[in-house]
Amino acid sequence: MLSSINSDNVIWSIRGSFEAEQIETSATAERKPMFYTVDEVSSRYKVSTKTIWRWVREGRFPRPVKVGPGTTRWREEDLQAFEEGLQ
Repeated sequence: MLSSINSDNVIWSIRGSFEAEQIETSATAERKPMFYTVDEVSSRYKVSTKTIWRWVREGRFPRPVKVGPGTTRWREEDLQAFEEGLQ
């Protein structure tokens, strides 16, 4: 049996000459939340960082989470929920 892993954390197990089986790894099954900086968020919505912070102050945008001293990030799930609320 020959195994290889691709960039999606999926292991392909090859048996015999033509059989292939996809094996889901724990990294695929349990995705960790993705975090974004204010620069990445502003780029995603094509507005300035000042606009993002103003929207947060006004309660029009999800609040970031503190991940360390002087470090704030937005969770992917919070941004997706915000986008779904726009539709």
